[in-house]
Amino acid sequence: MTMTQKDFEAQEAQFTALKEEFSRLNQKFDAQLKDMGLSEADLKEPTPVTPEVEVLIAKAKEEAKRAEVAGEARKAQAQMDKVSSGRTPGAGRRGVVRL
Repeated sequence: MTMTQKDFEAQEAQFTALKEEFSRLNQKFDAQLKDMGLSEADLKEPTPVTPEVEVLIAKAKEEAKRAEVAGEARKAQAQMDKVSSGRTPGAGRRGVVRL
């Protein structure tokens, strides 16, 4: 498919609209940073994690592991309880005995 002048102009218009939207969002972000009293350098520096937050993270990880194990157990149980909708194995032809 070749790019026509009309396609190029439409793409250029979309690009211009996206640049304007990006500029608007950047201004909004800068205003929010200013309201919070932060700078972009503050965002790049990692903040130390408090012991309370570490405890909460550990609890969340433990709950996630328990939920994962419980999910696997339910899945295994469902697999065992699953009844096949197909024919019974070895029920081939009527009157034939398998040895």
